[in-house]
Amino acid sequence: MTPPRRPCTLRLSPAARFATLSDWVARHERTVFWSLIVGSTLYLLRIKLAQHDSYNTGVFDLSMYDSAVSNTLKGDFLYAEQLGRSFFSEHFTPLLVLLVPVYWLADTPVTLLVGAVAYGQCSR
Repeated sequence: MTPPRRPCTLRLSPAARFATLSDWVARHERTVFWSLIVGSTLYLLRIKLAQHDSYNTGVFDLSMYDSAVSNTLKGDFLYAEQLGRSFFSEHFTPLLVLLVPVYWLADTPVTLLVGAVAYGQCSR
């Protein structure tokens, strides 16, 4: 009776393992790139939302931004209620106008935080 055969295990040297890993990355370059982008975006978004949930987001500035974008949606172009005047007199940020259509879907400060993460990821 012959003994049962053990499965063949391939033992690679560390240099050979690195070569196979770098070959795999080279073949799947786009997948690795987009996985890193999506992973880092989700990670940063989780951090921002955790900061907001723990009241750590700088309430005065966030409320001014929220008020300016929300009032633009209602017809007063970037009017900040806390300042009593246009938000442009304090901060010149024309990119806030891009968030107005998104604010129409979700009028909440979380929308600003998501927009900040998206803007930060696009600027890299």
